[in-house]
Amino acid sequence: FLMGERYYEGLTIHKVVKDFVIQMGDAKGDGTGDPGYTVEQENLVSFEEFEVGMANASQFFIVLEGADKSTLDGNYSVVGRVTQGFAVLESIGKVEVNGDYRPLNDIVIKSIQIQEN
Repeated sequence: FLMGERYYEGLTIHKVVKDFVIQMGDAKGDGTGDPGYTVEQENLVSFEEFEVGMANASQFFIVLEGADKSTLDGNYSVVGRVTQGFAVLESIGKVEVNGDYRPLNDIVIKSIQIQEN
């Protein structure tokens, strides 16, 4: 729904944990925001590399290559999988961050595309 409403366009990636996850989808930009509603977590299975998980009703994360997924497995909903653009993810995963894992330079979401099978 939010992707269809273009909610994410212009938001920043607010968390990059090297060799773990990239997180985005917070309109506040600090990891505390949501779209004004909640959703129940479902599909709580084990994560694979490059899968997309929901952190809350709007925030989502991408599991990076080599991540220790033990804190994710069974705690978040798997909602998709990245199928291309791996070089971009690798580059984002290497950016400099502050003590809260926020990138020192803004990384802005221009668009998100969903491909359904």
